[in-house]
Amino acid sequence: MKMLPEVELSGSDYFLFAMDRILRRAGRSGSLCRLVVELEGCIDPEEFRHTINCSQVLQWMVNVQKTSRFPFALPRWRSNGTGNAVPVTCDRVAKHCSGNRETYFSFHGPPEQDGIHSPLSFALANHDDHRSTCILNWDHTLMDAHGAEILMRHVARAPEKQEILEGLLPSNQVSVGGRVQRSQGFGERLSYARKSVRYIADASAMPIAILKPNGNNRECADQYCTISFSEEETERIVSQCETIGLSYYHSLFYLAAAARAVHAVRLRKKEGDAPYLIPVPLNLRRKGGSGPAFSNNVSFLFYRIAPEEIQDFRTMVVSLKDQMRNQVMQEIPHSYAEMMKILRRLPLPLYSRLLSGPTGGRLASFFFSYTGECCPGMDNFMGQLVRQVTHLAPATSIPGLSVVFMRHRNRLKAILSFRNSLLAEDDLKLFEEQLRKDLLPENG
Repeated sequence: MKMLPEVELSGSDYFLFAMDRILRRAGRSGSLCRLVVELEGCIDPEEFRHTINCSQVLQWMVNVQKTSRFPFALPRWRSNGTGNAVPVTCDRVAKHCSGNRETYFSFHGPPEQDGIHSPLSFALANHDDHRSTCILNWDHTLMDAHGAEILMRHVARAPEKQEILEGLLPSNQVSVGGRVQRSQGFGERLSYARKSVRYIADASAMPIAILKPNGNNRECADQYCTISFSEEETERIVSQCETIGLSYYHSLFYLAAAARAVHAVRLRKKEGDAPYLIPVPLNLRRKGGSGPAFSNNVSFLFYRIAPEEIQDFRTMVVSLKDQMRNQVMQEIPHSYAEMMKILRRLPLPLYSRLLSGPTGGRLASFFFSYTGECCPGMDNFMGQLVRQVTHLAPATSIPGLSVVFMRHRNRLKAILSFRNSLLAEDDLKLFEEQLRKDLLPENG
């Protein structure tokens, strides 16, 4: 298969570059994402390294860089495809778990090439119980969570077949999820894009509620906490969704529970009342399509929860449902996607300043996403049975908290990613207690 030497950055790619700049200026590392695949058996390290570096797609991605031919030109991804090998770290470690709240083993930092972190890498951990864990590490600017799942399924099917590679990389001719054709005039595109700007300006009016650090300002790698639900608990949660009229909107049920769990922690810290602002990514890939894997193909829905709404779970759910329908009817996600495309021509420092300026860098109360069923159909990985798959999102910028819900084999998980200074052990315990109380009410 012939690989394109370059493709345009999507609007959300460039948006994430601007967010990454905000992070780094605040002294944080970039937005490192992870997809963790736990297996029933062991993978040979040399076989793993060989398989990864035989992939044309992975070779293309690890050697990709953002380029721009001249000021205000559309930025592009360009790859020589063969410059560096895909970094693969193999080690023997133990994985420690404690009840439903799992603590993953310590991760190595991303490998470096000439002092620069690789944008894509893999790690293989062979444990003392003769099981392996495979980890895909990637910079969020390269792709979104759904893209990472597509890429991991590509690796799982090794040895690769040429026809499987088709569609993994985006085409310059295809505008994923676009509503406005490029042939239309700039004025029409800008008018369409401005709808989302007006909506977001109202939704993000300051002040907003955020979790404040505990006083420990020492930065370290993102911390993760996984709250797992059994199959029986997951069935009860789904039933509860249907009972309150959210049969097709499970993500809103999880979002409401996450917001109330964050609110419970803030109440104990005696932080003042303020509305919650929560952006939620929306996958813009065409329904039924499997690609592309590379590049971010998302827009956002923006939710605002008033202090009086968060007191009552059902009231909040009704408000979230109304907000979602309103945004869909007004085509806010597609309008915002168009705005992100237009803003690609801005110099990155200016774009970052525009994003953080009005809010002082406070871009959300916390970040939330629901990835749905994770890696459906991936029962085997390089010949070994798959036990479970988990997304670990970056803690992002202020306030440094992300909450991701996902399902794998009919079991629901909630994963918190947070800065070490934000949540203590008693905060995590309270978060889980409140989350379970709303998702699994005693009379449910």
